[in-house]
Formats: sequence, C-alpha cells, structure tokens
Amino acid sequence: MLARPAFLLMVLALAAAAVPLPSRAQGTGDGAVSEDEVAREVDVFYLTNRRLAGDGEYDGERGEARFGLCRVAFTPIPILDRVGAEAPFYIPRETIDIHPAETIEAEGFLGRLATAVEATSSRSAVVFIHGYNYGFQRTCRMAAEMQRSLAGDAVVVMFSWPANGLPTDYVS
Repeated sequence: MLARPAFLLMVLALAAAAVPLPSRAQGTGDGAVSEDEVAREVDVFYLTNRRLAGDGEYDGERGEARFGLCRVAFTPIPILDRVGAEAPFYIPRETIDIHPAETIEAEGFLGRLATAVEATSSRSAVVFIHGYNYGFQRTCRMAAEMQRSLAGDAVVVMFSWPANGLPTDYVS
C-alpha cells in the first residue's frame, strides 16, 4: 500500500525537477513579480445568523443577524500550476487565505452592496446559500471562488446559517 503513494511522490518530484523554475528576472527584466504570482483578494458580502464566537469568528450556533464582508486571498503557486496538469491526482495550484470577517452595520452594508451591484456589467447580485454541515470559513471560500469566476458580471451575497452537521440541532 505504501509503495503507490511513495511512487507518485517520486514521480511528482521528478516532474518538478524537469520543469524549469520561473525566474523573477525572466518576466520583466527588472526582478519584479509577475501578475501570475500576485495574490488576488476577493471580498464577499455576507449575511449570517450564526453566533459570533469570542475569537471574532462565527461558530455553528444560532446568533443574531449580522452583515459584513469576508476577504479571501488566492495566491498562485506557479511551479505547481505546471506540474499539476501532468500529475495523475489533484494538486492545488494556489494557496487560499481567509481573513477574519468584517462586520458592517445594516445601513452601511446595504449602501456598499448597492454600489457594488451598480458597478457590475449586469447590475445584479447572486445569493449563495450553503448546504448541510458547512462552516463559515468554508462557505466564505466557496463564495469567493464564485465571485472570482463571475469576473465582474454580478456580486455574490453569501448567507451562512448555523449548520453544524447534527440533524437534531436544526430544530432550534
């Protein structure tokens, strides 16, 4: 059983060694970081009725309604982008960093949302509601990926409800 994962890791290592590493100086000639290597931050509007935990994050319990923005940074890993296409298994091609959520008062939230919607090509919003057993962080990441794929065509508004994976907890 151990031979197969070890073999796959060896193949991956050999493939990585065969792909020339990008030089920062190659792209622009001045040592600058190329656009493909820069983190792209995506803001997602959210509404939640989860409880705000002591560490500034939302947990799986019911709380009062809150509005805000969550920010997700997608940072490409250039070498894995090249190697990942050749690997027989999934290799992430970017790191994903979810920043603490920013809460916004309802009036400010609605104003910022209206401004963002007006700036889109379709002047529309997409409401994203997660499914069973999804935490706030995971939902924020998924909504940010959706926002990124829309590329300015619409604004994603995420609703995150207190889902903690126990059917008996939905009664409350």
